[in-house]
Amino acid sequence: MGSQKFATFLLWLNAAVWVAFGLGYTVAPSFFASLVGAVISPADSYRVMTDVGVMMVGISLWYSYCALDEARTRLGLVSAFLIGAGLLVGRLIGIAVTGSASGIAIVYLALEALDAVLLFLALRAYSGRVEVGR
Repeated sequence: MGSQKFATFLLWLNAAVWVAFGLGYTVAPSFFASLVGAVISPADSYRVMTDVGVMMVGISLWYSYCALDEARTRLGLVSAFLIGAGLLVGRLIGIAVTGSASGIAIVYLALEALDAVLLFLALRAYSGRVEVGR
């Protein structure tokens, strides 16, 4: 698989994961929050639905938009890497502060680390160029 196809595949994969979780948090915020051990009140579920779920859907739309045009692929890869690495660091800090992690938190941590490494490698290998001032 060439670097352009790999980069585009990663963007579409990230878009699919983000839209799945975004729709999950939008439709069933309490259930999805419970996956990471968070308990939210029914009153707060609306906030989680709008703050988390809709944001995730928006990020998915951004990745999709970037995957559709080679001129935006690098920008999408950088965005996905920075967001994913931020989640990874945040999760590591949370584990360090609490001194423990649930099994699902470890799985998320491993998947976020794998995604960050793959995105970094895709960025290093990607030969596409960004056109400025078009």
